Amino acid sequence: MEPDARTQHPAPPVSDFAGTAGFYARYRPTYPEEVWDLLVGEADLGETSSVLDLGCGPGTATLPLARRAGQVTAVDAEPEMLDQGRMAAAAAELGNVRWVHGTAETFDGEPGAYQLVVIASAFHWMDRPAVAAKCHRLTAPGGLLAVVGNPTPLLQIRQRDGVGATIADVQERWFGDGTFPLTTETLAEPAEIIRASPFASADVVHVPCRQDWDVERFIGFLQSTSSRPYQRLGDRFTTFADEVERAVRAIEPTGRWSLEGSIEITLATR
Repeated sequence: MEPDARTQHPAPPVSDFAGTAGFYARYRPTYPEEVWDLLVGEADLGETSSVLDLGCGPGTATLPLARRAGQVTAVDAEPEMLDQGRMAAAAAELGNVRWVHGTAETFDGEPGAYQLVVIASAFHWMDRPAVAAKCHRLTAPGGLLAVVGNPTPLLQIRQRDGVGATIADVQERWFGDGTFPLTTETLAEPAEIIRASPFASADVVHVPCRQDWDVERFIGFLQSTSSRPYQRLGDRFTTFADEVERAVRAIEPTGRWSLEGSIEITLATR
């Protein structure tokens, strides 16, 4: 049975994303197929190519890459994410994925073994200089590192754009200023980190995307994040979710909205 975005409360977490895997798999936005087709061309992937997916989550990048390569090694620190990935791979009849419990920093792979190393919506959680250097060692000569981002409604909230402004007002009333997702911590761009690594150079490309959201999906998405508002609010979470819905419907009666943006991909060739 799939988790209900308003009422299910996972067990207390023991890591940043413990207890979020079901919500992550159901509510997080996927990537356009054009992203994976682009990486196939840039990395010259074929039926015998090996791919490494670091910070794989429930296999959001792993599975589409497994359809395009010979073997994918998927690494994540959260066992429940790997369980979700295994189930999705089995349902898709993809038997060419090796699921590894661990972090990008501690993963011990064979040097030069991978034609493509991908980090999708996870690089900001890592020791980025150390991981970039490790990726250089793991990537085959002529192979590719791809750091892939994906926009979410958090961008709309931080920028107070459209529906995002309404949601930001609700969250400020409940959580106060300066709390997730209203914080605006600034990190160096992935390209900057990679250019300072043994890769020495990096290019950035963008793939246009459109995401369709509704209130239920947004509430589920919030429960997939490390902030876990359902834990912070406890029994009051349903009241918070209802207030978000009323606020959104006040300006969008259908409770639906779209996010227009682009997938940012940072590419570095070894």
